Amino acid sequence: MNTVQIRETIIPLGDCENKKAKVVHQDELLLMLGEKKHQVQFAYCCPVDIGNLGETKSSTTNDGQLCKSETCSRLLRQLSAKLSNEFSQGNIQDFEDHLQVESFHVSICLKNNCPYRLMDVQNKSQEAAFFCCSWGMADEKLAWKIISICQNLNVHQHKQGCL
Repeated sequence: MNTVQIRETIIPLGDCENKKAKVVHQDELLLMLGEKKHQVQFAYCCPVDIGNLGETKSSTTNDGQLCKSETCSRLLRQLSAKLSNEFSQGNIQDFEDHLQVESFHVSICLKNNCPYRLMDVQNKSQEAAFFCCSWGMADEKLAWKIISICQNLNVHQHKQGCL
């Protein structure tokens, strides 16, 4: 099996058919892969305690896709309101199924085995929804501030009818 190693900006890439190595510039490799630029991304699936998820779980699809129910939408709206209070610059983009601040992207995740979820919270999934978050290296400090807000989001402060 051929391996790809990055060394400065030159990448040796083996040709599977004739087993000869080919030296490729990083920009050329990205072009071959159909990518514009290389960007390091981070991800974390953050738990949010919302009590009983019975109604919310019934709205997920069989393949574990993102929740599109009214309940999940309200949870994102609550997070959006909280972020608007915390960030006065108002650069929060509110889409139907996710929120975005700079490169930070957050959406509801109800997958049973999300690869970005820590193992110690896997068993608490009956009492929590999860915000699946991703961000670029440049926004790491911002990301952890938002994740802290997500983890401290108290949905029980709102009327019981909201969720």
